Amino acid sequence: MISLDIFCDVIDNYGDAGVCLHLARNLSFQDYSVRLFCNNLTVLNTLLNEQDLNNDHLTIENWEQPLTTYQASQVVISAFNCRFDPVTTQSLHQAQNQNGTIIINLEYLSAEDWVESCHGLTSFVDNLNVYYFFPGFTSKTGGLNVDRTFKDQCKLNLQKLKEQLLSPHSTRTFSLFGYHNPIIADLIKVCSHSACTNEMLVFEGLALENLESITKLSFKLNETTKLNDKLSINVSPMVSHERYDEILLNSDFNLVRGEDSIVRAMHTGHPFLWHIYPQDENAHLTKLQSFLQRMEHICLNDIPQIIENHHSCPYLEIDKATISKACQVIYQTMMDYNSQDHFAKDFNLDEFEQLCKPIYYNFACYLCDQTDLTESLNQFIHTKL
Repeated sequence: MISLDIFCDVIDNYGDAGVCLHLARNLSFQDYSVRLFCNNLTVLNTLLNEQDLNNDHLTIENWEQPLTTYQASQVVISAFNCRFDPVTTQSLHQAQNQNGTIIINLEYLSAEDWVESCHGLTSFVDNLNVYYFFPGFTSKTGGLNVDRTFKDQCKLNLQKLKEQLLSPHSTRTFSLFGYHNPIIADLIKVCSHSACTNEMLVFEGLALENLESITKLSFKLNETTKLNDKLSINVSPMVSHERYDEILLNSDFNLVRGEDSIVRAMHTGHPFLWHIYPQDENAHLTKLQSFLQRMEHICLNDIPQIIENHHSCPYLEIDKATISKACQVIYQTMMDYNSQDHFAKDFNLDEFEQLCKPIYYNFACYLCDQTDLTESLNQFIHTKL
């Protein structure tokens, strides 16, 4: 069994902790003894489940203060380029010089082209030899942070979705997990003009605070409030990973934030809008554009080639003109959702779904067949040990 440490510096609350916990959990099932060091156990403890607490191959370590003692494992992962404290750095120097400890910097998810040429490369950080590992959407990157159980659940969900794609809703269900976003006011308006009724599950925290600021109303946990004839709001406390997965799989439309939630939402096959974590100088919008361009390339080029070569695959055959039109609509809507401005005046949610649901479906089918981050990391580590 390989010993492995993951260091998590929580910046985006549940997102950073969620990514690291998912990875730690997945690796602990793959013949690794994992220690997860986290500097915000309050957030992390919200996400832990009973299986984590009883997992003999997973240990949660408090990193809220600099470590006073530390003995490095065979593999050490720094999540999102977090900086080690002095004691840890000194121990890593010694472990790398004496035992060849592998140090990996797990980067944020990106669809930008340049990550392919940087994935797996090394650099010296604090005189430590560090490998850079980039999650991504192509075979030249590290894959996406999902576990096999969830991928299997998504595949079953996709089988059901294929039969329902063109059926109109009587009631549309949403999940809403996001940052402060004024465009939620526009979403309320378009729901009010929908042909069907809408039920929105909103998570406490920033998403709920944002909704209350927009509506000037106060919502209570686990209670449903009817905003108008077409839209009702239900508030949920933060839930475990397993429960959130169920919500994503059973919602017709997922509004998600950060990296951990979007990776899971895009595997379900349901339409989604990604509220990406805001960065200085709008760097997050460049990242979002790259993702949307990558999604279009996969739907327009990779999937038709798979369909041509494998006649029994689950994909929908869609003509290229429709794919291009739908991807352009998704692109504009997703950019508007992150613009802090407004949806287009003629935006129609029912028409958006009808046009774009097959694209989301095909994209999910594609992702569910790709090598995931755990598999990719496992292969990489074994080549370096």
